[in-house]
Amino acid sequence: NEAQEEMMTMLEMRNWSEAFTEEYRKEKPDWSQYSIVFGEQHQKGLLKGIRKGRAEGFMDGMKAMAKKMLELGEPLEKVVSLTGFSEAELLK
Repeated sequence: NEAQEEMMTMLEMRNWSEAFTEEYRKEKPDWSQYSIVFGEQHQKGLLKGIRKGRAEGFMDGMKAMAKKMLELGEPLEKVVSLTGFSEAELLK
């Protein structure tokens, strides 16, 4: 949206000359009031992504462990109790 585009432009402004920045600010509306909201939403999105990635990684690890346990001949009931997967999930 327009506010997000403006925030990205403001980040790019760090590389602009002082004169160019002043001219830009004269012609554009002040979006700085939205920078806190944009930053908070960005941070929340990053944290959500990290949590999702960790959860998926954890599940991948549990699946690999369950598969290895079954390959080593561990009883299905034991693998179910240790991993929390159902018998049907493990038999896939």
